[in-house]
Amino acid sequence: MSTYKQDNSFIKLFILYLMKNIGIPLDYNTISEVAIQDEYVGYFDFAQCFAELLDAGHISETKTEDGRVVYSVTETGEHVAEGLSDDIMVSIREKSLKSALKLISLRRRGADMRCEITEIDAEKGNGFYVYCVITEHKQEVFSVRIRVDSREKACAIKRNFMENPENIQKGALALLTGDVNYIFS
Repeated sequence: MSTYKQDNSFIKLFILYLMKNIGIPLDYNTISEVAIQDEYVGYFDFAQCFAELLDAGHISETKTEDGRVVYSVTETGEHVAEGLSDDIMVSIREKSLKSALKLISLRRRGADMRCEITEIDAEKGNGFYVYCVITEHKQEVFSVRIRVDSREKACAIKRNFMENPENIQKGALALLTGDVNYIFS
């Protein structure tokens, strides 16, 4: 995309597309996490575009019975998303929607995940620690810390963990309990 205005148009369309296809009202923090998790959109661009969508009437704000503020796509926003969603590459649409639905599913059952990369000793070039954690109902259910020799490996681990936390947890458990032997053949 060649201009900033086009970037904002893409971001707004991307937000509307995700919210429309998720199909349930969400709080601001969840929407921002859904939009930025695959790194197609930055947080500050998201915040600006979300506010503009709200001001333009493409997104509506509602207060729930328990006092939370949630947002939904309006009928006008749905028409925009339907009419222009083909402007978003199919691979981006599919990956982002899959990631969004997975994140929302994890949240509904009280699960959260995080992954941190820490450089060990920059002066000596000793590599990086990657720390991956899954919590459910604020209790840690899975964590692993691994040392790797390059930032590229650390970033690949983080990306794979954030895309597939449940599969990684299940795979690690299967390996550690000896339930899988196909890996060693």
